[in-house]
Amino acid sequence: MLATERIGDVERIEVGAEVEGRVVFTTSFYVYSDLVFDSGCSNVRGEVAEWLKKRDFQAVYLTHHHEDHSGNAGLFDVIHSGKATAEILSSGFEIPDYRKLVWGEVEHIPAERFREPDIEFVYTPGHSQDHVVYLLDDYAFIGDLIAAKRVFVALRYERYVQTIESLERLLSHDFEVAFGGHGIYRREEVEEYLGYLRGLRQRCLELYESGKSYMEIYAEVFGEPGERAMLFEKFSGGEWSRENLVKSLIGIQ
Repeated sequence: MLATERIGDVERIEVGAEVEGRVVFTTSFYVYSDLVFDSGCSNVRGEVAEWLKKRDFQAVYLTHHHEDHSGNAGLFDVIHSGKATAEILSSGFEIPDYRKLVWGEVEHIPAERFREPDIEFVYTPGHSQDHVVYLLDDYAFIGDLIAAKRVFVALRYERYVQTIESLERLLSHDFEVAFGGHGIYRREEVEEYLGYLRGLRQRCLELYESGKSYMEIYAEVFGEPGERAMLFEKFSGGEWSRENLVKSLIGIQ
C-alpha cells in the first residue's frame, strides 16, 4: 500500500504492507522543498521505487535506522543521517522476525554513500540512540520522537527519560508543525506530549520509591492493559511490554 496526500506545501507518503490480507501498521515519510525525509519500509519497495521513478530525488534524510524509516534508503544515491545511523546501516543490524513480517529487511549500505546532513538537525535520542530531528523553515521532521500521543508499552531499548530531554531540546527551536512517522502534530501538541510524559514519569517515580513493583505501578498509572498492549507483548515476544514502559519512565533501563 502506498498513498500520498498534501498537507500545505508538504507531501506525505504513507506506506504499509499487507499481513494476512490487511494492512496492520503504516508508516509515513515526507517530501518538502524537494527533500525527502525517511524512506518507509522495504516490504513496499516496489511501490516506493515506482513512485520515485516519477520524481528526481537523489538523496534522503534519515531520522534513525529502524526498518520502517530506513527500509528504502538504498534506492537513493546519497543518504544524509547522523553518524550513528550511518554506522548502524553500513554494518547491519538484527531485525526480529515479527518486525520483518510487518516492515521487511534493511540492506547493508556502503559507508561512502552516507553524508552529514546539510540542513539543521538536532540529536534526539530516546526512541533509539541514533535518532535525529530535522528542522527546515517552520517544520520539524521528527521520525519517531512521538510514536503515539498516548503510550501503553515500550520497546526494550527505549529510554523515555531521554525522550523527555529530547523533546525539551526540540522545543528550544522554532517550528510550527512536526511531521512524524506515525502522526502530524502542531507545536502545542508537542508541548502537551512533553507535559504528558513528565506527568507519567513523576507518578511512576513516586510509586517506585514507595516500593511498588513494576506491574503494580503500571496498573495504578495506566489501568488495566488494553487488548492492544497485550497483543504487542505477545506478538513481539516481549520486545514491547508494559514492564519496559515503566522501567523506561523511571530511568532504570
